[in-house]
Amino acid sequence: MKLWILSLLSLFSLASISVSAQKKHQDNQFILNGTINGQIDGSVYVRYRDLHEKFVVDSCKLQNGHFSIQGSIKEPTITFISTLKKAIPDDDDMEADGKNSTLFFLEPGTVTAQLNPSDFKNGQFSGSASQVQFAELNGKLMKAGNAAEKADITRRFYNQYSSSYVTAYLVSDSHYKLDSLNACYKRLPPAVRKSSYGEDIQEKIEKKEKVAVGRRAPDFKQKAADGTEVSLANFKGKYLLLIFWSSSDMSSRAQSMELANVYNRFKDKNFTILGASIDGEKTRKVWQKAVQQDNLPWMQLAPLKNNHNPAAIQYDVEVLPASFLIDPKGKIIAADLSAKDLDKSLEAMLNR
Repeated sequence: MKLWILSLLSLFSLASISVSAQKKHQDNQFILNGTINGQIDGSVYVRYRDLHEKFVVDSCKLQNGHFSIQGSIKEPTITFISTLKKAIPDDDDMEADGKNSTLFFLEPGTVTAQLNPSDFKNGQFSGSASQVQFAELNGKLMKAGNAAEKADITRRFYNQYSSSYVTAYLVSDSHYKLDSLNACYKRLPPAVRKSSYGEDIQEKIEKKEKVAVGRRAPDFKQKAADGTEVSLANFKGKYLLLIFWSSSDMSSRAQSMELANVYNRFKDKNFTILGASIDGEKTRKVWQKAVQQDNLPWMQLAPLKNNHNPAAIQYDVEVLPASFLIDPKGKIIAADLSAKDLDKSLEAMLNR
């Protein structure tokens, strides 16, 4: 009798779990209904993060200009839509040309899209509150005249929608410095912090904390231009400016030329510079030519047998040029100083 009761309770428990899981799945389902005006046939492709936070690609055939795609998502999620299969991004960075592809925010429930061929950027979406916010921001950014105006518009958006999934997505896709990332993350509500975008922000914060001012500079080994292997530890005992750059990035090369004056002024006072290029196998010749043309006097590193620089990943380099001032004990004491500010800092430390 006891066994029968226990078995019955187990069945009820399993049934309850099954119903709960089914309800959760239904709560996360979406239906995307759309029309591409003036286009009768063809295919529509969408790429998004699914219920398990994995990027997936769904597609369907147009029927007299109409399409309908169903799936499940964990939360409001940025979604790529296009009529061109070759336009589908294959990494985390989703970009759309606005002609035959665009980005929008998909949400659980029914979302409707009205699109025009070769003008997807002006498509109309309904049924997604996050998309309303996203469209509002994009509309204002399109009217902005310069980078400063765009930055101000984005800042105002963050202040107005500080608890939005859209804000979390934008911050997770940004190149913000550690203090800005922390400030934005702390304003997000718990539910959004637990979202895929919130987790992305937290991961960015953790990476940047490892190379923040006050932390020990991570050691690495790499070959110099002459083929000799160099370790960052070789420079202990000196003030070192580690600068990441690229031969194809003119701002990097311009900054290096400015740093040459600082280098010449302090090179005999326990200071040196170490250049670490992100150039790889594909740009080997371009890098070699740049090193010769610029005639920079400090040591240059480049992992020319790779397609990227592992040290740049280790130091979480997202924007070039990027630099870290390291003290004789191997501690990071400043980052991304201009040539003028570096000169002032070295003057204060080495000429006192």
